[in-house]
Amino acid sequence: MTNKNPRKSIGAKLAKGPDDLKANAVSPDGKKTPIAVKSGEFVFSIPAIIGLGKGDYNKGLEALQALHRRLKEIGEKYLSAEEHRNG
Repeated sequence: MTNKNPRKSIGAKLAKGPDDLKANAVSPDGKKTPIAVKSGEFVFSIPAIIGLGKGDYNKGLEALQALHRRLKEIGEKYLSAEEHRNG
């Protein structure tokens, strides 16, 4: 059975992608610093985290961590079901 939703297929392929994605962090003064983001990691700016926490960095970080746990669980269930369907 072929997955007719290309977005789901692409997402499953990305989840099995490389261990490190090369990128640069740019500081407020414009300096670039090389970083490696592992598959499964996502980068948020500090203002975004503070915004999520309504002014509190720690609360924003806790909310992101909780969201990550929920989404990871859903994604793992989906990938497991896809592998089961595709043999």
